[in-house]
Amino acid sequence: MEIEVHKFGGASLANPDGVKRMGAIVQQLYKGKKLLLVVSAMGKTTNALEHALSVALKHGDLSEALRPIETLHNEMLSKLELEPEATRNVARLLNDLDVLLSNLPTADYDELYDQVIANGELLSSLIFAAHLAQMGLEVEWVDVRAILRTNSAHRSAIIDSSISSPLVQAKFANSPNKIFVTQGFIASDAVGATTTLGREGSDYSAALLGCFLSARSVSIWKDVPGLFSADPKQFPNAQPIAAIDYREVIEMSYNGAKVIHEKALKPLQNANIPLYVRTFLAPNEAGTCINNWQEAERRNWETVPLIAVQERQVLLTVSPRDLSFAIQDYASRVFELVRTHHLTVRLIQNSAVRFSLSMDYDAVHFPHLLAALHEQFYTSYNLDVLLLSIRHIPARWREILTQFNNYLLLQETRSTAQYLIHRNVWEEELAPLLKTM
Repeated sequence: MEIEVHKFGGASLANPDGVKRMGAIVQQLYKGKKLLLVVSAMGKTTNALEHALSVALKHGDLSEALRPIETLHNEMLSKLELEPEATRNVARLLNDLDVLLSNLPTADYDELYDQVIANGELLSSLIFAAHLAQMGLEVEWVDVRAILRTNSAHRSAIIDSSISSPLVQAKFANSPNKIFVTQGFIASDAVGATTTLGREGSDYSAALLGCFLSARSVSIWKDVPGLFSADPKQFPNAQPIAAIDYREVIEMSYNGAKVIHEKALKPLQNANIPLYVRTFLAPNEAGTCINNWQEAERRNWETVPLIAVQERQVLLTVSPRDLSFAIQDYASRVFELVRTHHLTVRLIQNSAVRFSLSMDYDAVHFPHLLAALHEQFYTSYNLDVLLLSIRHIPARWREILTQFNNYLLLQETRSTAQYLIHRNVWEEELAPLLKTM
């Protein structure tokens, strides 16, 4: 079985013209092949759903919170002139969402979050599948929750490959060559409850499906023409990258490069499936190919500095109340608490009696982590922090950047330098300096 997996993000489906443009791209890709299309929620729908959930929990004006979601999807139905069946399916989902938010069950926030936010991908996939069918293409809509199974760690669920892989293969392996449309980001647990794979997890969904099917390739369609040596929106002189090794991209994605979700890369690297990053604004351009390179090819990259900025960080410093034991004795306890509170650590630095972590800030979970840590440790923290990582940093850059004395943390290896800094230091001092280097 040969199948191609293509993932379309929310920006590509943000308005009716975008849906039509992606439909034309799919038509060009199809040509009798078997395609699996993984779609995200349209535009800023996920943000709108998060807001609606917050309003519902506070018993606020739910009709006002839902209006942008209803308006966007009803406008899609109208301007795409979709068949009545599609209109009924979308209306049913929107009504179910209203009922859910109006009568929230007793559950923790993460479980409620997954139930509510999943509607964005369901709405988007229904509309896009209906549009492709109306174009005369052979299309089947698939609820991914029936084939991707996870544990019950809501908002950060872990895929159970032993169950998911055979379900995915059974669904697609012997099917005719046509276009399948499904959802990214969402799955279900052993009892059928909706789960999610972490924010921006649609890339991960596409990667998993590609691996389970031994896909010919996985392509992610973005509003940028592939990968660059830095974010071109921040650094106008960033270099486009035609081809790059998985190891380089994994390092940079983990440290803040935003084009590809970090969890999507390792499964594809292990399966040796090429990943293409292409732009829907210029679909005939090749974009970037990410693949496994030989050692000699990887060494060529050591002369190209790669810059990543991980925003929304919090610097947490932990020290034991009892100074009679050292870092090895309590690090495992700290990490276990971080894990159970669903927070992601980006940088670690320690001494004999102090342990500092840079982690993704989560306004819901971080206060609970602090409370749990405070029972055993002294804690302090800094908000409004970001992590700058420069891979293959030139010696001249390293010399210039280490002259600053207002880093919160500085960590260096032979190939990479990382600087944890306040946002104002970045905006006023470091970012302008890097643009000249």
